[in-house]
Amino acid sequence: MIFDGMSDAELQKLYAKLWGLTRGLSQALHMMGDPAKRVAD
Repeated sequence: MIFDGMSDAELQKLYAKLWGLTRGLSQALHMMGDPAKRVAD
């Protein structure tokens, strides 16, 4: 594992950041219109 040296608290912060990023990206795609078309471009 890459994260062996990290504490649980650090891991939780990292996961929270990644979760927030993916949520934000998917919401932005939905707001822009058709996500499939945008990804295909």
